[in-house]
Amino acid sequence: MERFQKTPNAALLGLASFWQGVDMPGEALSLVIVTSLPFAPPDDPVLQARIREADAKAQGLGFIGIQVPSMTLKLKQGIGRLIRTKQDRGVVCILDPRLMLPHEDRYGKRYAAQVRAALPPFPITRDWHEVETFLAAL
Repeated sequence: MERFQKTPNAALLGLASFWQGVDMPGEALSLVIVTSLPFAPPDDPVLQARIREADAKAQGLGFIGIQVPSMTLKLKQGIGRLIRTKQDRGVVCILDPRLMLPHEDRYGKRYAAQVRAALPPFPITRDWHEVETFLAAL
């Protein structure tokens, strides 16, 4: 971590371990790229049991009630790697198109808007020029 912080224009690749415990306030970190929403593996037997139980109680809302809140918390933790103090600035690039769904996903669930509402307010763009301009001003 120390070497990363001292190396200009360095790239740090992180998997699940990156979502917690990394603290780099200041200019060392200016871009966090999230390639995929951090859902838990659907074949996890404990998760499957929790979703079945929630589905039985809430008529099919196990995914929305279990998976989405857990994923949202992990996503917020990942974004939190970038913004550690009031002075920190940067770009969070979320490549997963499911977060940009306007209304319903393929399951008929409306979780994209729910997830976006749980995140800190930030401008959303698909224009790389806007991102480059923002990063150049840092």
